[in-house]
Amino acid sequence: MIRDYRVVPLGEVVTPVSRPVVVEPLIEFPLLGIRLDGGGPFLRETKKGAELSAKKVFRVKTGDFIYSRLFAWRGAFGVISEAFDTSFVSNEFPTFEPKGGRIDVRFLSYWFRLPAVLRAVEAECTGSTPLTRNRYKEEHFLRLQIPLPRLEVQRRIVERIDEIAARLNQVTDMRRRARKDLATLSASVLDQVFQPRQTWAVKTVTDLCETPQYGYTASAASEPIGPQMLRISDIQDGRVDWSSVPYCDCPDPEPYSLSAGDILFARTGATTGKSFLIDECPPSVFASYLIRLRVRSLVTPEYLHSFFQSPSYWRQITAGSRGTGQPNCNGKTLAQVRVPVPPIAEQSRMMSVLDDFRTQVSKVSRVYDNAEAEFDALLPSVLDQAFKGEL
Repeated sequence: MIRDYRVVPLGEVVTPVSRPVVVEPLIEFPLLGIRLDGGGPFLRETKKGAELSAKKVFRVKTGDFIYSRLFAWRGAFGVISEAFDTSFVSNEFPTFEPKGGRIDVRFLSYWFRLPAVLRAVEAECTGSTPLTRNRYKEEHFLRLQIPLPRLEVQRRIVERIDEIAARLNQVTDMRRRARKDLATLSASVLDQVFQPRQTWAVKTVTDLCETPQYGYTASAASEPIGPQMLRISDIQDGRVDWSSVPYCDCPDPEPYSLSAGDILFARTGATTGKSFLIDECPPSVFASYLIRLRVRSLVTPEYLHSFFQSPSYWRQITAGSRGTGQPNCNGKTLAQVRVPVPPIAEQSRMMSVLDDFRTQVSKVSRVYDNAEAEFDALLPSVLDQAFKGEL
């Protein structure tokens, strides 16, 4: 713990502040939110008063300390910077000013990133999900006990953490660039692999597959009342944990049954257009927000699924999206996708080369994953040392 400190309730060093402003229809209000895990305030949106349902909003100023009642348990605390001076928040964001010149709000912001402090906050927010958790009340906030060194010591601690955090952020940026470069390399390789040759045919999905089949609409059930029902949400990182896939009541499963070699597409949500190749599966059907393709001739399922990862495929299903730049994945769009078709023997050779490449990419990704796990533990360690007076 920090030497030369007193443990005091936050209510001794900060005071609640409220600056209500009546919402007028023609005035624009820049409205803030707070990122989780200590990410701090951000501009969520700017709206005219006529677009707001609230009759009042609350002005914030530089140096205010603020948190989200709904997501305090996830570290939604922060300090208002000059960039957000005179912005606004709803009444779900309690706001405080330092009093008596005894606390640096930046010190307070870092303190609220300590795991032990967040556990104390979470204990006051009962409930198992975000929807059932209680809001974090101001009285709980003000009762929290904080170890408080002299103001000059707080500022030295903040400066030291800032310095280390800046270096960590540089490494984070390097990691992101490396991830992006790896993804760019993978896309480039796929683009070259599926570049049509003069001796290859070019066919549509209609030429190669049975008619695209939409999934079955039913409510999911935890009890085995029928076949398992694979949903978009069950496909994570190109894998399915069949032990967690629910069941459904499906009197006639045959039209929707899954078998090895089937290719599924998400037709809605964040993964729209992404595909998944069924390998082995239990007796199961697929849900309504998925589309199934079943190969009929000329290509192997493995070849066709690999093509569906390529930039050529993504360009085609994005081209008809009326300038939105978003994939448009439905049966009609899929049926019209053009696919370069080499001889079967060539397809087998290409898949062997791609499998080797993917193995190497997976190895690099695992290195990144392991490095990120170790790196992500550094800042909490730095904070712990800082608040023990060991930096």
